[in-house]
Amino acid sequence: MLEIQNMINCSTKDLKDVIVTDKYIITVGREELIFIYDKNNTLIKKLNPDSGNVNSVVFDKNLIYVGCQSGAINIFDIKTSEKSVLYGHTGNVCCLKIRNNILLSGSWDHSLKMWDINKKIILSSIDHPGTVWCVSFIDDNRFVTGCADKVLRIYKNNYLEMTMTLHNFCIRSVCVRNNFIYSVDNEGTLLKTSLTGDLLSHNSFKDFMYCVILYGENLLCCGENGKIYILNNNLHIIDEISVPCTSCWKAFLHENILYVCGSDGTLYVFQDKKSDEDIKEKFNKIKEQRGGIKEFTSDGQKYKIIDNIVYQWLDDSWVQIGEQGESYDYSFNVELEGKYFTLSFNKKDNIYDVAENFLKVNKLNYEYKDEIIEYIRKNFKQDNFKTYESINSEGVKRTLASFNNIKYIFINLNKINKEHGEFLEKELLWLLQNNMRFVALDLYRYFTVHGFNFDLTFLMRFAAKDRKESLAFTRLITVLYCDPPFNLESLFPVIQKLRDIGYLNDSDLDDYYNNRSVRNQLQL
Repeated sequence: MLEIQNMINCSTKDLKDVIVTDKYIITVGREELIFIYDKNNTLIKKLNPDSGNVNSVVFDKNLIYVGCQSGAINIFDIKTSEKSVLYGHTGNVCCLKIRNNILLSGSWDHSLKMWDINKKIILSSIDHPGTVWCVSFIDDNRFVTGCADKVLRIYKNNYLEMTMTLHNFCIRSVCVRNNFIYSVDNEGTLLKTSLTGDLLSHNSFKDFMYCVILYGENLLCCGENGKIYILNNNLHIIDEISVPCTSCWKAFLHENILYVCGSDGTLYVFQDKKSDEDIKEKFNKIKEQRGGIKEFTSDGQKYKIIDNIVYQWLDDSWVQIGEQGESYDYSFNVELEGKYFTLSFNKKDNIYDVAENFLKVNKLNYEYKDEIIEYIRKNFKQDNFKTYESINSEGVKRTLASFNNIKYIFINLNKINKEHGEFLEKELLWLLQNNMRFVALDLYRYFTVHGFNFDLTFLMRFAAKDRKESLAFTRLITVLYCDPPFNLESLFPVIQKLRDIGYLNDSDLDDYYNNRSVRNQLQL
C-alpha cells in the first residue's frame, strides 16, 4: 500500500506537471518557473522561461522541454541553463511527449505539432476541432490524441487512421499499454479501448479527473478533491489515496516512487513502504486542517464547501450561497435583491411548494413566487427524462429462486446497500453469462437507476435474441441517458436494427427517443 514519503513545497501556486530522472526532479506550474531538485529533494536551481504559466514538461538528453501559456516551447540545458525556443503554437501548450528525437505537442490553439528536436523544425501540424489536451505514442509510427471535442484519434505516419467517439466530455489524459488505450475525461469517466476501436471497460469516478498513467502492471488516476485511484487493467479500483489539496494535476512514476503535483504547490511523494513517522504526522495534520474544505466544479461553475457552508466563485470572489446538508436531486443559484440563494429540490417535489418554502426559509417577499416557479420550469430540464425506477421484485425472486449464488441481488431487492456494488456486479455478470439475459438486463437497469455504478461496456457487444431481451436492452439504454457512462450514440444503430427486424415497435421506443433527445439538447 502506498504511503507518504515526502512533501516538497515547490511553489505557492499549482504544480501542473513533473518529470523525474535518475538525477533530477523537475516541476512546472502556475508560478511560471521551472524548479529543479536533486534526488535528496534539495532545490538546485530555478529557470524562468518568461512565457507565462508552464503547463507541461519532458526531458531528453540533458534538455528540459516545457510547454508554456504563450504557445512557446522553451528548451533548457539542465547543466548550463542555456535556452532556446520552438515557436509554432499560438496558444497554451498543455501536453508534450518525446520519443526517438520526435517531440509531440498539443495546444489550446487546436493543433498537434510534430517536431524534429535535432533540427528544431516542425515536421507536421495536425489541426483538431478543439484543444488537444493529451497525446501518447503507441509505437514509433503511431500516436493517439485526446481532444476537447470528446474524440480519441489515432494517427499513423501523420495520417488519421481511426477516430473513437466514446467519451461524453473533454478528454484530459491518455496512456497506452500494449494494444490498449486508457483515457479519462473531465467528468471522471475512464475508458479502456482497443486499438481497433472496441470499448472494453469503463469506470466512472463522478469527479473531475486530469491524469491517467501506467502504474506498474496497474493504472493510476488522479484529479479533483485530492483523489488518487489505483486500478487494475479491467479498471476496478484496488486502492484509493486522499491528498490534502484541491486538485492533483499530474502524476509520474519513477523507480516505484510516485510523484503527484498538487494545486497547493506541493509535490507529494509516495512509495509502497512504511512512512517516516514525522512525515506521516505532518501529512495527516495537513489533511485534518484542510479536511473541512472541499472544492469542486459543476456545469462549469466553481464551488467550495467550508464547514458545511457552500460558496460559489462569482465576480472574482467566493460568495456564500447556502449550507451543505440534505442531498437534493437538483440545485440552482438564484439572484434576488442583490444576493445569491440556493434553490434545491427533489424530482418528486411540487414546484409550487418548493417556491413557497424557498421564499419562506430565505425570508423573501412572496411577490417573487411566480418568478421562482418560472425559473424552476425553465431550468428543470432533467424532469423531462423518463426513468423506470421500479421492478417486479417478487417475479424476479421467483425466477431466480433456484440459484443459491446470487444472495446480494436478493438482499438489494429488499433494501439497497451501495456497499454491495462489487458483489452485485459479479452476480449480475454471472446471470448474463448463464442464459438469464433478460432478467440480468432488467436488474442492471433497476440497480443503475438506484445509484450503482457498473461496467456496462458489454452493451457494445450485446446482441438481443428476441423481443423480451430487446425491450430490456432498450430500457437500460434509455435510463442510462440520464447519466451516460460513455457515448451511447454508438448504440443508436443497434436500436434501429432491433426495430427494423421487428423485435421492437415504434411505441416501445418513445421513452428512448425522449431521453436521447433531452441528453443531446443538454450537451449542445
